[in-house]
Amino acid sequence: MESIEEFLSDSYIQNLDLGWNVAVSILLSFIYGLLILYIHRKTSSVMVYEPQINFSLLFLTMIITVVMMVIGSNLALSLGLIGALSIIRFRTAIKNAIDISFIFWAIATGLALGSYNYYIAAVEVGVISIILLVASRFLILNKNGQEYVVILHLNNAYDTSIADDCFRKTVKTFEIKSCIQIDEIFEYSAFIKMRESDISVLMQDLTSHSAIKNVSILSPSTNLYI
Repeated sequence: MESIEEFLSDSYIQNLDLGWNVAVSILLSFIYGLLILYIHRKTSSVMVYEPQINFSLLFLTMIITVVMMVIGSNLALSLGLIGALSIIRFRTAIKNAIDISFIFWAIATGLALGSYNYYIAAVEVGVISIILLVASRFLILNKNGQEYVVILHLNNAYDTSIADDCFRKTVKTFEIKSCIQIDEIFEYSAFIKMRESDISVLMQDLTSHSAIKNVSILSPSTNLYI
């Protein structure tokens, strides 16, 4: 009788400890997921931000934590998980390359928390967060400028010299991309490199000439000014 009571008592204590570890791991995965979410938002350089990737990073951290706790050291479950993932087809294309790094970061954090390596998870999240914030700060302070594409609609091909003069005043470097005749409109496009703060100056300079009908300045990923 005493052995049964001891067995039930030990089993209860083990389940209690397991439940506590699971709760702590999931809570920490939520907190660290929020931190990864914040760092991703803070260091993102895209003009049109997609919040879906942020929530995906949060959920991915929590899900990987739970999956890692379920698998543990069970080889059969780990092989079954690999087989299940191999038949999944991901149709959503990741446009920004840095998002892939954040996805791996969320997975690594989930693996650390799911295996109860809380110290490793805390250190890697803290160190990587600091490195990303410092690196993004240096990129923001970069004075060399950013690359854009300028599309101009001109009255004729001879008016391109006006655009070139405007570029030389404000733009650090520029390179002609294409020159196309569309009916009576001449389309002139070029790659330019300049500071974002000088875009309004360039816009005013270009639009002040009657020979230039329309001006569009685009970044590599999205339209900025039209």
